[in-house]
Amino acid sequence: MSFSLRLIGFKTHLFRSSFRFTKCSPARFRCFSSISDSNNSRNDDNDPKDDDDDNNDDANDDSTKSNEPNDDAKKSSKRSKKRVLSPFQKEQARAQLRQLVGIGKHQKDIVASDSKPGRVLCLLTDRPLLPGQSKIFPQHQARLIQKGGYVAFFTRKSSKTTEEPSSSIPPEIPRKQSISFAPDEIHHIGTLVWVAQQGFMVSSHNQFPFLLFRSLKTIQFEGVSPKRKGEGNSQYADISYFEESGNTASTEEDLARVNVIVELLQQLVEKKPPIIQSFESSLNRRNLSELVSFCATLCDSATNEEVQKLLSCFSVKEKLERVQAMLVREVESIKLQEDMKKDLQETSEKQTRRVILTEQYKYLKKELGYEKDDKTAIVQKFRDRLKDVSVPEKTTDVIEEEIAKLETLEPHSAEFSVTRNYLDWLTIMPWGKFSESRFDIDAAEKILDEDHFGLQDVKDRIIEFVAIGKLYGSVPPGKILCFVGPPGVGKTSIGTSIARALYREFYRFSVGGLSDVSEIKGHRRTYVGAMPGKFVQCLKITQVQNPVVLIDEIDKIGSRAYAGDPSAALLEALDPAQNNSFMDHYLDVPVDLSKVLFICTANVTDTIPAALKDRMEFIRLSGYIASEKLEIAQRYLQPEVLKDSGVKEDQVNLEQAALESLI
Repeated sequence: MSFSLRLIGFKTHLFRSSFRFTKCSPARFRCFSSISDSNNSRNDDNDPKDDDDDNNDDANDDSTKSNEPNDDAKKSSKRSKKRVLSPFQKEQARAQLRQLVGIGKHQKDIVASDSKPGRVLCLLTDRPLLPGQSKIFPQHQARLIQKGGYVAFFTRKSSKTTEEPSSSIPPEIPRKQSISFAPDEIHHIGTLVWVAQQGFMVSSHNQFPFLLFRSLKTIQFEGVSPKRKGEGNSQYADISYFEESGNTASTEEDLARVNVIVELLQQLVEKKPPIIQSFESSLNRRNLSELVSFCATLCDSATNEEVQKLLSCFSVKEKLERVQAMLVREVESIKLQEDMKKDLQETSEKQTRRVILTEQYKYLKKELGYEKDDKTAIVQKFRDRLKDVSVPEKTTDVIEEEIAKLETLEPHSAEFSVTRNYLDWLTIMPWGKFSESRFDIDAAEKILDEDHFGLQDVKDRIIEFVAIGKLYGSVPPGKILCFVGPPGVGKTSIGTSIARALYREFYRFSVGGLSDVSEIKGHRRTYVGAMPGKFVQCLKITQVQNPVVLIDEIDKIGSRAYAGDPSAALLEALDPAQNNSFMDHYLDVPVDLSKVLFICTANVTDTIPAALKDRMEFIRLSGYIASEKLEIAQRYLQPEVLKDSGVKEDQVNLEQAALESLI
């Protein structure tokens, strides 16, 4: 059974594997009927009618070739309507076609002679060509045809080329027919090819002819041949030929290895496109040259270096071993790709099935009345929050307007998320919720003594503050206490004790180094990641409108001209004449802060802004003397340390002298 590859399938496969365009989707080939009979070719070449047609093509335009319409003219007119070319482009295309194809109307197969030229034109390729393989190259000049049609293909040792590829030509093919090279830059084992066929390719943006090269024999590079007159920049080389031997499998080991190769080929035939199946019937297990070329054509995973080593190999055993290794790796690569594709398809099917079932489940629950959609559930959640809450009238109007807007938006839109977050803040605020204050003087004294030792003047001032609140019925409006003293004297802890004494929620935040007014009054809702200011966050966390708020380190508040003045924003919240309608930038509705008890702490009063200083009542705390520190250590610190370490009092004896030495 002969090993000859059928021409149609072979051309199609090689075209798909080796002739790839950067913009290949709109590209199409205009192929004319092939004239296989050499006698007919000669008759066509010598037919004077064809010569007259060519002369008419040169003299007249496409629309006036003939007075009588025919099928060819109709087809030509249809093609001209689809692609509009300038007269210069038309004439250039006709000239190239006549020069390369010869007669202008037909594409011919060129028959190679039996001669062995010793000096041929050289072309460099990235991937070697084995004997029996074919490759399509674009042809821009007719020099190859004029010089006899033989070309030597050699491969560079490095994959880099001296010229960048064009957008309409495959990357591995330079625009010029040959490029200069040094003998040490190429592999000296190459192949002799001949021009087997000519054609004309037309794309949406360009048109140029092409040549089909077919590899004949393995050759040896002997040296660069001196240039002759009229050869231009083309590179010629002197070549020699190898004796044709070792083309059959004679030993039992070689025959067994060939059988293994054929079995691997059968596995590839099952996995490759249907076009490769046309070669299965023409396999010849004894013609090793064609078998090796066919295997190398199928192995897409083989590297250029591996193909070059296969071309340079003349031992039958070594050649079969290399081909077998390439086929095994190709089969494993295809199996791996199939497994990955199968896993990906299964995962995609599972995810798709899950999404479909989930949507069907939601739809059925909605139809049966068991569950509402996400948008309805969100709106219902907001309305439930407003039950039994005395929301101001202006705020209620804003909430209803935003809910109506939310119901018209798509759940996946960005504005839907912004509106939902805004409604979440509006409805979660403690509108009209207050904690019950208890102005118990005895309980306040007890709590202050439990938390602090000494500071009697400070405690007396706090008790007076509680007594005034008991007489007034609420915290005296406009009273802002500010504890001033060095670090570590208990300013912050006194604020906590006050909240405990009044039975109120406590919230603390520091303004030390704060230089952005947005931290106090919030950001605009149009900003990404916008949030309300500290006071609105305080009301959300405490869930009452009358907490005790401790503003720590008010003397260290910063200021930046481009970010606003945070002390002015803080004044709006602390001023009793303004804080009953505090306007946060994010909420954009009035918030009542008049029932909030503000307590501030500072180390010095010099850096406090004058406007804030006028509205505060300062209570100064000095440092502790040695006796007070000793008492604090015995009453507060020692029991706390024993509790944290898990040691009982009878297990440790801490003498007073030791404490005094520590102090």
